This record gives sequence, C-alpha cells and structure tokens, in this order.
Amino acid sequence: MATLLPPPNRYQRLPTHKHYAPHSPPNIPCLPAPRCDPYKDAVLPEAPAELVCELSKRYVYLYERITGEPFAVPDLAVPINTRIEDNLRKAGLC
Repeated sequence: MATLLPPPNRYQRLPTHKHYAPHSPPNIPCLPAPRCDPYKDAVLPEAPAELVCELSKRYVYLYERITGEPFAVPDLAVPINTRIEDNLRKAGLC
C-alpha cells in the first residue's frame, strides 16, 4: 500500500484521519508575509517581530521533530558568518 503524505508545504496532525500517522507534526499553515517581491525589490521591508518569533518557534519545533535532537541555541556573541564558517569546517565542507 502506498504511503500518502501531506503536500510538501504543509505539515498536519490529523490523528483521526486514516492517511496520517498520529505522530505527524501539528498543522503549520503559511503565515502572511509583508507585501514585497524579493526578486525585484531593492530593499525588503523589515519583518514584523511577531512573524520572526513565530517562524523561529516553528523552525525549532520542526528541527527537533526531524532530527530527534534538542535545538542548541548558538553563542549569539559570535558573528553569524564566523559561526557558518566554523560549522562548514567542522562538516569538512571548506
């Protein structure tokens, strides 16, 4: 029997629905984004703090569900580019 999956842009928990496992992530709908076109606009609007906070929570939730590991908050005193380069080196990618 084929496994039926939700559309790739949606995660749902539908424990009573016969096609979904009871351990599926909760429904994570799309959030409204500020009106902009990142391919055409030279300057993008600042994302609302509530949106940034909600997306961060969702990222951490999905990271932990997918990896089975707790999300470790990085040392925010270290600049982002340094953290990226360090992680690429650790992974043997640079």
